[in-house]
Amino acid sequence: MLILTSLLLISGLCVAVGLTVNDNVGETVELPSVLESMKLEEFDFLIWMFNGWIIAEMSSGQLKVNLHAQFKGRLQLSPDFSLTVRELRLEDSGEYRRVGRKKGGSQIPTYKIQLHVYGVCVAVDLTVNGSMGGTVELPSALGSLNVEDCLLLRWIFNGSNIAERVRGKNAAYNHPQFQGRLQLSPDFSLTVRELRLEDSGEYQRVGMKKDGLQIPTYTIQLQVYEPITSVWIQPEYTWDPENHTCAVHLVCNSSGGLRPSYTWRMRDQTESSSRLHFFLSPGEGNVTITCTAVHAASQMSRSHTVKCIPTVGFSLCLLKMAVFSVGLVIMVSAVITVHLRERFYRQREPVQGAETEGTAPPGGRL
Repeated sequence: MLILTSLLLISGLCVAVGLTVNDNVGETVELPSVLESMKLEEFDFLIWMFNGWIIAEMSSGQLKVNLHAQFKGRLQLSPDFSLTVRELRLEDSGEYRRVGRKKGGSQIPTYKIQLHVYGVCVAVDLTVNGSMGGTVELPSALGSLNVEDCLLLRWIFNGSNIAERVRGKNAAYNHPQFQGRLQLSPDFSLTVRELRLEDSGEYQRVGMKKDGLQIPTYTIQLQVYEPITSVWIQPEYTWDPENHTCAVHLVCNSSGGLRPSYTWRMRDQTESSSRLHFFLSPGEGNVTITCTAVHAASQMSRSHTVKCIPTVGFSLCLLKMAVFSVGLVIMVSAVITVHLRERFYRQREPVQGAETEGTAPPGGRL
């Protein structure tokens, strides 16, 4: 079993894309509740949802499972509300969400798990990636055969018939999941429109020729992903007065897509990472940098223009120089003040002496 982990925080939404789990038909998988240090007693309710349907819950301290016919007898809740699914089927592929609300009324972040269940009896001839809301065409891969050579052609999704051609006439089954979204081409390729996450799974093209011989089954594994809906860049600049350059730190983020990879492009250079660090001088002017987020089914880019602008700030050296200068000014001022005071008093002493000698005593004469 292969488990890929990632975390995506969507600004303004209480949704966490947490885990992708891949496993095979017939196996058992445990989907973690990720409640961390919180206990069940702290919650008003906890719910497990599968493609929008409630399949297990905890309410008023009571655990309930098997709330969906598809999983009857195959679900089990652990004491920490982790969900175990036994005897996996192809149709168990899809999106599982753990949601909840604490007794104080505050919701906890939703934890989302994407489960892909693969068949083990039939080899997959082709893997097709699609994006939610998009359209894919699944090729019939008849090779040199013409549809007229076949008595029967049929498309099967996770064990259920969804479309067929019998004796030259096309027909689409009224499968509730695909109602109004399927179309057969003249060569029996199947188009699926307005893709949903639950459309992920195994598609088989089977058939029989007019002479009664079966033609080789063609198996396609379709994976439907959430599209990348937005990309944004977080910039941070630090002016280095010693080297007269700016240290530029950029972080690329995206929302909507599961585990995207990131590529930066600056001038003629590219780098694969979600973070980019480089130095820029004021003389280089405006520099445009583009970040592209990519996953199996979609991609989106965002550009950002950076410019190095020197900023005024005190370094330790400048601070020492300023303190020294202020101290020097104070010392010089003090010396000048003392000197002026001494000179002033020396100039006043002769004048005061002369006035004393020429003054007559009280009642006397000069």
